[in-house]
Amino acid sequence: MRARKAGRPSRTAFLPFALLAVALAFASGAGAERQTTAPGALLTVYVTLSDRGIAYSMWHTVSPEGNTQMEVASRFARGEVAIFQIRNNGKKRHDFEAFGKKTPALKPGATGHFRVALLHRGNFAYESTIDKHNKAFRGVFTVH
Repeated sequence: MRARKAGRPSRTAFLPFALLAVALAFASGAGAERQTTAPGALLTVYVTLSDRGIAYSMWHTVSPEGNTQMEVASRFARGEVAIFQIRNNGKKRHDFEAFGKKTPALKPGATGHFRVALLHRGNFAYESTIDKHNKAFRGVFTVH
């Protein structure tokens, strides 16, 4: 065994302090990460396509005291996850495109769906690409 110089602590004396510093770093980082990556509220958007245009309604899913309920929503908020449920009630084929997602051409009575994380604020166009010539088949969603 080597002799240690007087006045200098051994390397193993620093080990408990190093482990404590690493544990504190991971604990503080884990708490911050959970706060910033928590999932957003769930928003369901029911889109109805007809031969006259596009209509939609929005609903928040809430769980007060463990009971899941739907409440009418009036706007899109950044951080929410939007689930689009699309139904073609018309007699012609229609599709739906919003937030960079698109359904295939839906036959009369057919349905489609997609999910979008609303990560950015702003105005986002929606439309039926099959019916581009008609103003009733396009509009704008605003994410606050």
